[in-house]
Amino acid sequence: MFCSHIQAERTGFRALDLALSQAQSRVTHIQYERVGADVTMKCGSMDWDAAVTWTVNGTDIDESHLNGSYLILKNVDLMKNGHYACYEGSSWHLKYQTYLRMGSEYPSMSH
Repeated sequence: MFCSHIQAERTGFRALDLALSQAQSRVTHIQYERVGADVTMKCGSMDWDAAVTWTVNGTDIDESHLNGSYLILKNVDLMKNGHYACYEGSSWHLKYQTYLRMGSEYPSMSH
């Protein structure tokens, strides 16, 4: 019984890893930032004064985090990891998306 429970957990983790991998493959940008940094995201080619809606992991972000069409996140922590998307006004046309990854170090570019 214990072994089958562990196997079920491993299968669940693999499914979660696959779903995350598929979601990331649809995102054209990955933005790496340090914990504690202030992060600014531009809504693609939208003008600064354009009406936009930002979401994180499918949930609307409060307008208090916007400066025009820019998303401003202050003193970010690991809870800010996620899929960010910007939509044009009330039409909800996707204009920009990125996956924000927080950490204490930038990823190594050499292998």
